[in-house]
Amino acid sequence: MAIKKSDLYSSLWASCDELRGGMDASQYKDYVLFLLFIKYISDKYGNSDDFAPPVIIRAGGSFKDMIALKGSADIGDKINTQIIAPLIAANEKLARSDFPDFNDPNKLGEGRDMVEKLSKLIGIFQNPVLDFSKNRAEHDDILGDAYEFLMRHFASESGKSKGQFYTPSEVTLQDDAYLIAADGWVQGAQPREIVQVKDKISKLVWPELHDYLLGKRRFKSDLVPASILVAKYFAPERAAIDALDNLLAALEQQLDDMLEEHNGEDGLLSEVIEGEGDKQKISAKAVKARLKDVGKDPDYADERRVLAAYADVLDQQADAKTQRKTAQDALDKKIAAKYPTLTETQIKTLVVDDKWMAHLAVCVQGELDRVSQTLTGRIRELAERYATPLPQLTDEVATLAARVEEHLKRMGATWN
Repeated sequence: MAIKKSDLYSSLWASCDELRGGMDASQYKDYVLFLLFIKYISDKYGNSDDFAPPVIIRAGGSFKDMIALKGSADIGDKINTQIIAPLIAANEKLARSDFPDFNDPNKLGEGRDMVEKLSKLIGIFQNPVLDFSKNRAEHDDILGDAYEFLMRHFASESGKSKGQFYTPSEVTLQDDAYLIAADGWVQGAQPREIVQVKDKISKLVWPELHDYLLGKRRFKSDLVPASILVAKYFAPERAAIDALDNLLAALEQQLDDMLEEHNGEDGLLSEVIEGEGDKQKISAKAVKARLKDVGKDPDYADERRVLAAYADVLDQQADAKTQRKTAQDALDKKIAAKYPTLTETQIKTLVVDDKWMAHLAVCVQGELDRVSQTLTGRIRELAERYATPLPQLTDEVATLAARVEEHLKRMGATWN
């Protein structure tokens, strides 16, 4: 039975999102995507008789074995040790850092809460329609499409942009062909406005991610994504924004380092820290108030010095955020103004060369890498298997046989 992908992906997302609870989407995605991954490789390669399958799944480490863990009191630990660990051991390109910790009570809850959450999450992927071994149509990347669909929604839920959260393919060649046939190159390239829709509880939500903003209005071009337009015509503007992003990341790291160094009961920042554990934070308002409290009292000289340094970094961060917003708003306006001016020739170049051909080049290179790795593995295995030539083996057997015969004679054994 063929998969209707839109229905399948929507069902996956709805089930996963409902189960997520209060966990941040950027964390929860790791668990969902691992389930998608293990389900896919189990269906495709779990019973493979290939000489060198792309992924090796050891006995006891497949998705079916995960199903058997549902309801177990130590389900999280067993997923880590019986599913993930053997998978990593059998595939040298995989590392423990590639996968989440399924026994983390801070993210999954403790005791019965963890058992129920993980059991239900596994149950979502037991959907009989989600069978990657039988439903793969020719030239149809079900895994990639499902991955991108889920990532789009996780990105939206986390409040991050596509670039911050994942790298989408941005290509569905068939959809582009339909769009061009229906609207033509020029009209098909024009952006459309994204409007909010009601979800299952009648809450207004954004149904998809946008390419750029004009005020609070969101826009997207299906044929010519803004990222391609920016790369072609606004590379300096994009580079300036990236530089500000790097600066913000560095400033955030400085703040984190200072917080880590001076927290604790006797820490020099202890009076301005709000929250506990991973949710600790320091606001500019709290720092300003504390600086006012300590004044120029010499007994608080060290604390004042650290507070002033922290306040300075906060000021730099606020200034960088303002600059970034201004730069992004300016770029968005340039993007909006550029689309109506594009000629058919320019659009064809953007779509064919910068979108389609770039995507195909990545796909081809990926396939070449896969074939190369497979061939390398097979050659290595054959080399190890036939490292010793048959004549040498024959000579070694004869030598060993002669030694055995000599020992037997010394022991008094005789035979006709």
